[in-house]
This record gives sequence, C-alpha cells and structure tokens, in this order.
Amino acid sequence: MKNLKMSVKLSMILVLVFIMVMGSGFSAIKGMKTISSQADDALEEEVRNQYDESIRQQVDNAISMLDQYYAAYEAGECTLEEAKKQGADMLRELRYGDSGYFWADDTEGNNIVLLGSDTEGTNRMGTKDGNGYEMVKDIIAVGQQPDGGYCDYVFPKEDGTENLPKRSYSRLYEPFGWVIGTGNYTDYIDEIVDGEKQIVDDTRNTWITRMVFITVILFLITIVLIIYIIIDTTGWMKKAVGYAQKLESGDMTGRSATGRLKRKDEFGILERALNSMAGTFDQVLGGVKGHGVELAEDVDAVMGHLNELNDEISSVSAATQELSASMEETAASAQQIETISHQIETVSKNIAVRAQDGAEKVVNIHQRAEKAKRDTESNYQNAKNMKAEISGSLEQALEEAKVVEQIEVLAQSIMGITAQTNLLALNASIEAARAGEAGKGFAVVADEIRSLAEQSRGTVENIQQVTQKVTGAVQNLADDSSRLLAFVAEDVSDSFHQFSDIADAYNQDAADVNEMVTDFSAISEELLASIDGVIQSINDVSKASNEGANGTNEIAQRASMIVQKSEDVLSVMNEVGKASGEMREMVQKFTITEKKSQEKTEEK
Repeated sequence: MKNLKMSVKLSMILVLVFIMVMGSGFSAIKGMKTISSQADDALEEEVRNQYDESIRQQVDNAISMLDQYYAAYEAGECTLEEAKKQGADMLRELRYGDSGYFWADDTEGNNIVLLGSDTEGTNRMGTKDGNGYEMVKDIIAVGQQPDGGYCDYVFPKEDGTENLPKRSYSRLYEPFGWVIGTGNYTDYIDEIVDGEKQIVDDTRNTWITRMVFITVILFLITIVLIIYIIIDTTGWMKKAVGYAQKLESGDMTGRSATGRLKRKDEFGILERALNSMAGTFDQVLGGVKGHGVELAEDVDAVMGHLNELNDEISSVSAATQELSASMEETAASAQQIETISHQIETVSKNIAVRAQDGAEKVVNIHQRAEKAKRDTESNYQNAKNMKAEISGSLEQALEEAKVVEQIEVLAQSIMGITAQTNLLALNASIEAARAGEAGKGFAVVADEIRSLAEQSRGTVENIQQVTQKVTGAVQNLADDSSRLLAFVAEDVSDSFHQFSDIADAYNQDAADVNEMVTDFSAISEELLASIDGVIQSINDVSKASNEGANGTNEIAQRASMIVQKSEDVLSVMNEVGKASGEMREMVQKFTITEKKSQEKTEEK
C-alpha cells in the first residue's frame, strides 16, 4: 500500500464504496423479503388462531347451556333422559354466525344431533371425507382429550360437489357422555391471508423499488464526488511533487501559483509551507554565499597571526622554566629548615596542650565531686520523703483492704438468703404437688427457684474462696512493705552518709592535683613562646622562597597552557577553513534570486 500512487489508492476506495453500496442494497432487499415472509406467516397464524378460538368458545357456550338441563336433573325436576332430550333439542336449534351449527355424538359413534337430518340415531363412526379420511372417528377421539381438540378434513358445501377444507373443534360433555362439536369451512381464511399477503408484497416491492432508486442516485453522486476528489488531489499532488523536485535540485527561484496558495484545505497549507520554505532557503543561502569568501579570507589572516603568537610564547615559556628551576632549589632549602622548626614547635605544643588538658580534667574532677555530694544529699532527702509517703499510703491501703471482711459478711448473708430460698422452693413444690394438675406451672417455677438458689450458693462459695485469697495477699503485701520501709530507714540512709564522706575526700584530692598541673602549664607556655619566635623568622624566609618559586612555576605553566591553547586554536581554525571551503562548494549548487543576494551583501 505504501508504494501505490495516490490515484490508485483513491480508485480502490471508489471500488470499495461500490462493493459496500451493492452489498448493503442486496442485504436490505433480502432482509425486506425475509421480513415480509415472516409477516405473512404471522398474519396467517393469527387469523387461524382467531378462528380456532372462536369455534372453541362456541362449543364452550353450548356445553354451558347443557349444564342447566343437567342441573334440573340433579334437582329432581326431570329424569336424565328428559334432560338429554331437552339438551338435544336446544343444540339442534342453536346457531351462530351465518351458518354455524352444532352436532353431538356419543363415544361409540352414535349420532345424537345433526340438524335434524336422517343421520340422527345412526352410527357414523366410519364416515369418511372426500379424501377417504375417517373424520368422525378422529373428532370423537380428540374430543375426549382433557381440553378437547381440533380436526381438519375436506367436505363439499351444501348443493356443491367440490371438496373444501373444514376445521372442527369437539369436547366431551361427561354428564351426558356426548362429544359436542362444531366447525366451518376455512377457505375464506385462505382468501383473507392471500389478500393480506398481496398487500404486504406490493408494499415490499414498492419500498424495494424506492430504495434501489435512492441507492443508485446516492451511488452516482458518490462516484461523481470521488472522481472530483481524485482529479483534484492527483492534479495538485503532481504540481506539489514537481515544485518539491525543483527545490530538491537546488533551484530556489520558483514560487507557487497564487490560486494554489489561497486553498483552505491541507493542500493549501502544504503549498504555503513549501513556498515559505523556499523563500527562507533563498535568503539563508544568499547570505551564506555572500559571506563565504569573506569568512575564508578572515580564517587565513587569523591563522597567520596565531603562528606568530605561538613562536613568541614558546620563547617566553623556555626562559620562565629556567627561572622556576632556580627558585625551586632555594625553596627546597628553606623548606628543610622550616620542617625542623615545626617539629620542635609540635613537641612544645604537645607539652602545653597536655598540661592544659590535665588542668581541665582536674577542674572536671572537682566539679563532678561537688555534683556527686549535692546529688547524694538530694537523693537522701528524696528517700526520706518517699519513705514517709509510702508509709502513709500503705497504712491507708491496709485500712481500705479491710473492706474484704465486709465481703465475707455479705457472702454469709447471701448464704442465709439462699438457704431460705431453698426452703421456700421446697414448700412451693409441696404446695404445687397438693394442687395437682393446677399446680404444675407453679412447680416448674419452684424448681427454677431451687436451681437458682443452688447456683447462688456455688457463686457465694467461690466469692468466699476469692475473698480468703485476697485477704492473704493483702496481709503478705503489708508484711513486705514493712520490711521495705525498714530497709530504706536503716541501710539506705547509712549508704547515703558514707557516699557523702567519700565525695568530700575526692574533692580535696582534686584541688591538690589542680595546683600541680597549673604550675606545669605555666612553664610549658614560656617554652612555647620562645620557640614561636624562632619559627616565625624561618617561616618568613620559607614563605618568600615558596612564593617566588610558585609565581615562577605558575608563569611557566600558564605559558605552556597558552602555547597549547594557541595550537588548539590553530587546529580549530584549520578545521574552520576546511568547513568554509566545503560549505562554499555545497551552496554553489543552489540557484537563488540575485537581487536578494545583493541586498544581503550590502547589509553585511
């Protein structure tokens, strides 16, 4: 698909539209024929169902009318034979519609009612229709089904010889043992169905004709529109491709026609973009061609200056390197003297620092001894206060724990109530037994009360056991608390006094050590001050030598860097010269508007 021309693709779309239209038309016509056929079948089924329902209702009406005669028999107003005779006379005279009537046969085939004809009283079980079908036999058979049944056969009309279709419905009337039936010719149904089918077919054919006509018109319009689009698209594409090929060859002088630039669709947008691109390239390439020669001459001049500058910098770099070597030797000697002086200074500073650290540590020891003494006195006072608080709280807790004894008293009271309840339940059971049947409900209540009393006794016994355990635990707590308070009052207080004495002795020792460290620190400071003077003098000499050496080295390094950078710039300029020549050769193949080129040159 990617390699096909636009005209071929559009032609394929046209063919696809034709196939879609034709396929849709054939599918629609086929669907309409199918729908009309289904409508004909549904119409015929509806008409025949209406006919079946009509004759069934007529038989049901006749049977309901026979019920009144059988009801008279059951009421004793007449005999069964009289009721049957009255019912037969009613059926014989009963009519509906233009020619609807009823007949009745017993289950053996003996005719009871048939329009008062000679057939009445005879057996017609073997009667056949025009096609040899024993219709009466099937009418009686289907009539004995629970809901009755239908039967189809052919029979000529009165005063006629042609066999025409008839359809009957029959149902058994059990009180008399009769199969009541009715029916009629159904040829008129075929006429109705054929007429309705003809109307549906005419309507279908009319709509098919209209649809075909509309489809053809729309298809022709679509073909014309697609052909126009193909012609317009391919024509513009040929022009656009020719314009693009002209730009590809390097000719920037051409421009799109004004008519093509005014189009509002995507083609117009593309045409304007190509036109704008050609104008932009024309300006850019004109400027590049105008200044290509100037750029090449400037590059040659810069390269000449860079070569001269590179030679001068190389001479300066060599002289600077020789000076740097002499300064480095002087700096090395000064560095050795400075190193020895620094070692002496380091040792002196270490002595002074150690002395100062010792003094600070002695001060810290003294401060910790003072803090330890204060903390000991504070902890001793806190212990005394805590002992007094715990003693008071313990006495109050022991006093409150005596409430457990009241629980024991309450448990004894509940046990007494339980015993009384048991006795009351027993008396109630005795009274219920005396009351006999009337006291059964009260006996159940008495049993439940006795059961509740037994459960209460078990619960009270558990409460007494728990109370005894709680009382023992409280007594143990009181004993342990008393021993703890005695330990705090005696052993802990003595320990606090001993610790306070130790802190005083520790503090005195710290004061003596502090005095000795102070004297040693003063001597170290005097020694360090003397050494600092010597080191300062050596540092001045070393600093001057190092600065000279560093300055010289830096000059040499910078000179080397300048030489390197100059060589790099020279290399870059060589590349620029090559690129300028290549660019000049590349733009020579483009054809541009000379006027624009001259304007760009004058502006530069």
